[in-house]
Amino acid sequence: MLAKLERNHIVLVAEVDGGVVGFAGGGPARRLPEDGIFELYALNIDPPHWSRGVGSALLDAFCVWSVTVKAREVVLWVAQENARACRFYERRGWAWDGTVEDWNHQEAIVAECRYRKSMEGRSAAALR
Repeated sequence: MLAKLERNHIVLVAEVDGGVVGFAGGGPARRLPEDGIFELYALNIDPPHWSRGVGSALLDAFCVWSVTVKAREVVLWVAQENARACRFYERRGWAWDGTVEDWNHQEAIVAECRYRKSMEGRSAAALR
């Protein structure tokens, strides 16, 4: 996947003591194919490292990157039943826009909520 990374895509990796404990990836929004809208495709942290700032650091790094590629808005999708993740994003200024779509994930239908965050007027330096 990394070898085939396309333009305007990013993969971020978090390490602790030389071991990978989390990753994030994103690029142009897949379900909103408009210029200037980017999407956080995935943010996953190894559970022993939850609530230690790893997810926040990856999310912040993604937002900094999105500003550098001229994103005016960023979106992400989170499973509707994942209350912990919803709270995580909401505490960091993301807002659910009311959209829920079913996603077929390995033969299971998962209801996902779309969260959005404006990047207009933000600078990479201010987000660091």
